[in-house]
Amino acid sequence: MATPYTPRVAWIALALASTALASPTAAEGAVSLWIAVPRPAGSVYDVAADGAAGQCSVVDQVIHCPATGPVTFRWGPGGDWTLSGDTTLAPGGVGTAAVWAPEGSQAEARARLQPDRVGPDDVADVFVRTGDHPVQVPTEAAFQDLLALAGHRDPKVRRQVVDALVPYWRHTASDPIPAGAPPLVPLTLVVALAQDDDVRVRRRTAFWLRDLRDPELSGQVTALLVGMAGRGSVQRVAFASLASRARDGRGPAEEAWHAAMERVAMPGPPGRAAANTLGALSASLTPGHGVDPVEAVHRVAEHHVERTWVVWRRWAAAVPFEPALAERLLRETLGLSPPLVRAWADDDPEGLVGVLRHWEPARPHSDRYRMVARALANCEAPAVRAVLDDNLSGDGEAPPAQ
Repeated sequence: MATPYTPRVAWIALALASTALASPTAAEGAVSLWIAVPRPAGSVYDVAADGAAGQCSVVDQVIHCPATGPVTFRWGPGGDWTLSGDTTLAPGGVGTAAVWAPEGSQAEARARLQPDRVGPDDVADVFVRTGDHPVQVPTEAAFQDLLALAGHRDPKVRRQVVDALVPYWRHTASDPIPAGAPPLVPLTLVVALAQDDDVRVRRRTAFWLRDLRDPELSGQVTALLVGMAGRGSVQRVAFASLASRARDGRGPAEEAWHAAMERVAMPGPPGRAAANTLGALSASLTPGHGVDPVEAVHRVAEHHVERTWVVWRRWAAAVPFEPALAERLLRETLGLSPPLVRAWADDDPEGLVGVLRHWEPARPHSDRYRMVARALANCEAPAVRAVLDDNLSGDGEAPPAQ
């Protein structure tokens, strides 16, 4: 069964409880309204403030108004949109609101979402936009119906719920809610999906969490993914999302690093995913306190030697050439990284020459040796050029490096 979730608690209260640090503040004699306005409706500038004591201003998705008495907010253009939430604020008050399609406009859609009859196709048809299937901005009640389905008994429905919620936490240019708006998906619900009994629900949640863009939730999402990275068959996806968030600046990279270092010793896919994460984090971290690329390369070589090529290549500028480990990779693995081989030649040409002579001292040379030679074709170090010219003379043309 799914993790229990109580959806009828107002989404505003749940969102604010999860993101207290993100909430705006209001100066004395002013009010502030944090608002989510779907792009199809307009923008935050379309919200009117009745009773304001002067000109209001907008900072990101927060409206600030001077106030000597209550200020009531409404959807200025009128028409087919409804403003819901903290629409009236006293001086010093802070509120959260959202604009929705008008209630009653999606009665047919809501009928399809009733728990006793809903199926995964119903959720997809109402909420999941594709290139040839546009969807409408929901009413507040229809959105609450969607949140409630996170606890549906059918895991196939819950899987679709995850996909349906993504546009409401991703906030890209193609999604309905702009960046900086208050979160419409309560963190409590995200946690419930991350802990769902169905592995596919957990995988989808871990995958899509890479795109949760609210900066104030960054630490909480990282902690959630770190926890998922230690749980069975979602580990690979969780590590990939951790690395993606760190690479894009949406998550604390050092926490992802420590989690990967702790789990790289795991056998099979989880440990390999952790190793890949250590390599990917080279774009987000610099060596220093708590980040030791040399230790990372050694740990990966100990537990997942094939992945050492990837991690060492990514951290080549910070990990000195080690002849014994380099020869081990050449002898014991199937992979090969021409950029890493070239980095070895730049770092320690004499050391690399020693490895090449010890690895395959005499002709005829293997295809793998000739692949290394091809990777070093443009190397100008005299020692490297000499050993390659000597060892490959009469040995045929080296095949292209792959």
